[in-house]
Amino acid sequence: MGACCSKGQSQAHTPAGQSASSKPKEPSPEESESVGSSEEDDARRWADEQTEFSSRINNLILHTYGNVKTCYTLSTNKLGEGGFGYVTQGRSLETGNPYAVKKVSKAKAKQRRVQVRSEIDVMKLTDHPNVVTLHETFEDKSHLYLVMELCAGGDLNNHMRARQNGPYMERQAAILMEQILKSVSYLHDCKGICHRDLKPHNFLFLREGPVETNVLKLADFGLACSFTPGQVLT
Repeated sequence: MGACCSKGQSQAHTPAGQSASSKPKEPSPEESESVGSSEEDDARRWADEQTEFSSRINNLILHTYGNVKTCYTLSTNKLGEGGFGYVTQGRSLETGNPYAVKKVSKAKAKQRRVQVRSEIDVMKLTDHPNVVTLHETFEDKSHLYLVMELCAGGDLNNHMRARQNGPYMERQAAILMEQILKSVSYLHDCKGICHRDLKPHNFLFLREGPVETNVLKLADFGLACSFTPGQVLT
């Protein structure tokens, strides 16, 4: 688990300089995404959502209700984008270490609330060199933030397409397949988790460089589920 910033608090806060009688300011575009949420949704934090994995979690990955920017600087450049948000690079204000930060819009993911929470819980359960590591999470009124291990080498799909020397050599393919199978075997045999979305886009290289000296890591657990041996999944 990476170093966690202690500046964030697990409490909601009133913006500095704004009194109870002052005129409220116009909401920012990010805050506007949460317009239309019910009072009940606003009152219940997403971190409190229980999933099929929740009872199995016993680690110390920190969840903070507060502003992620009190602990990390966030780049404006997107490393990837999905239906509920995007991934950007962040840097810890405490250690200077770089991370990947996945920003999830609560408004866009409102109907997939349990799915988003399941993805976080699965990552809290995993600890393997070929699986992307979750360091900590943040939550504010409109977004969830997943602070993860930064894989700067891009995904396997782009890596294959960008090769100028043709297909991988047999030895390179063997190195990749060994790491792919290790990550899947770990999930199945050690954790009872089925990823259910295995594809080249979801395998990330830890760094730029040749296959022989690189590390391949499995990511994106949004469709993962638990299973027992012999169970038929639908």
